[in-house]
Amino acid sequence: HANDLETHGAALLLAGTLCLRRSEQARGVALLDQALRADAELGGQVLLALQVEWDRDAEKPDTGLALAHALLACKQERRACRLLAELAQRFPALRVQLTAEVEALLQRAPFPEAHRVLWDLLLAGGGRDAALQRVRDALGAEGVTADMGLELLESALQRFPHELWIACELAVLEIRSGQAERGEARLRAILERDSTGRDLVLA
Repeated sequence: HANDLETHGAALLLAGTLCLRRSEQARGVALLDQALRADAELGGQVLLALQVEWDRDAEKPDTGLALAHALLACKQERRACRLLAELAQRFPALRVQLTAEVEALLQRAPFPEAHRVLWDLLLAGGGRDAALQRVRDALGAEGVTADMGLELLESALQRFPHELWIACELAVLEIRSGQAERGEARLRAILERDSTGRDLVLA
């Protein structure tokens, strides 16, 4: 019956829960994650079991990843994003895997917090150019509102303070969004700080 177990979500859920009760943590978490892949409707039950396990022992990254999957299955994207960010800080060896997880999250829920987590992951791995490209992609994505643009640009400027184009775009958007005084002050600061920004400001 091994093949049936691999595809039957409820059976996997039961087996995983029993493993956790027997302190077979790694096996139990793997089965619960598999149950979720077999049947996303089990997300709530899987989430409950994994949350208890994570609260009991938050030193196992596999548990954290499985919990993030359960949060996504329950449409709790922001909690999943915060958990992935926490995992990235605590388990840097998982950076590549976590980057892929956040990229997948952005495909379904492109909110600013997820973009920030992705930029930080790329920067932590030495991928400054890749992170900058993701900033451009985020700003140019379909459906980005003025408020989202402001939030993205402010976050980007914190991470790339010497990228004048980010500061200029933020200033322009501030002016267009009714924050003229703040935007104009930002443009003046750009000119005072770096004369090479003149062309960007005038553009």
